[in-house]
Amino acid sequence: MNCKELVYLLGDYFDGSMEPHLRQELGEHIKLCDVCTNFLKTYDKTRILCRSIRCDEIPPEVRDQLKAFVVQKAREHRADIERYTTCTIEERILFARRLVDLFASGDLPPALTSIAEQHAHHCAACAPFLKTGVVPPGSIPAEVVDHLADLADELPPGDFPFGD
Repeated sequence: MNCKELVYLLGDYFDGSMEPHLRQELGEHIKLCDVCTNFLKTYDKTRILCRSIRCDEIPPEVRDQLKAFVVQKAREHRADIERYTTCTIEERILFARRLVDLFASGDLPPALTSIAEQHAHHCAACAPFLKTGVVPPGSIPAEVVDHLADLADELPPGDFPFGD
């Protein structure tokens, strides 16, 4: 486990849905990494505060500043955003097939492996593909393609799922 992988797994860590072996691995990393320990403390406090704030409690000028900040960041990363929004169905199907193949062979990066395992555990439509590693002739059902292609969106920006 490294610092970047830790960031991807925080949601599962804090809501208690993380698999025990990953929780242990993450715990070992945290013990050795002061940067991640401090980040976790800040992340958890931020998470708790954000859940306790209602929109009407935020002063209008702060809401406007926050909106401006998000819009500015979206403009700065427009190329990254467009890369995802212009992805063709053929690319999504190829991505889904490749993900199934690499998951079955154990060759996915650790963060995406964890995300795929969690998804297979909760999604009856995708589980047969991920668990068997078999993509039948013909096309993958659109629902499965969408689910598998969307798994890459759970990775941090700039993290390419297949190392390409």
